[in-house]
Amino acid sequence: MAALASYARQAKDDFLLIKARRIQLRAIERGGELLSQVKAAPGRPPKIREGDRPILGREAAATDAGLSEHQRKTMLRVAAVPDDVREQMIEAARTVSELAERGTKRKAVKPEPYKQEWANWVFAIKRLRDLPDCGLDILARRDSGLTTERLLADARAAKANIENWITALEARR
Repeated sequence: MAALASYARQAKDDFLLIKARRIQLRAIERGGELLSQVKAAPGRPPKIREGDRPILGREAAATDAGLSEHQRKTMLRVAAVPDDVREQMIEAARTVSELAERGTKRKAVKPEPYKQEWANWVFAIKRLRDLPDCGLDILARRDSGLTTERLLADARAAKANIENWITALEARR
């Protein structure tokens, strides 16, 4: 029964797994550091004449080393994590994915207005343009179920939106 107890302790002990993960993370970290020192190849390969040595970029160096595209990107992302954060994550034996995610650079995406919003704006402006200004005092006095204060607030908000829209359109000129 002593042997069974020993195997039970070993089965619960994840010390070696944690150590192996740290070794793996250190290898990925160092690989990323080395890859980041290699300059990226120019976008278009230059003409190579006989006797010239081709310029090998980061991608070619990684391929020659036997790395897949995913492994190359992961290494570079891990290397991009600030040193202190990377060190803490390696010592905590975080996963490679977690570490690479911290080194991923996100591009800021500026949201464009929805196509329908643009159409709605254009339609509304054309409708306002086509409103006859005669009889507006009668329309303002009409009882539509809305309070005068609510109508005034809506009209002022519309006026502010239109002024902002005019400013944006003038800036595009």
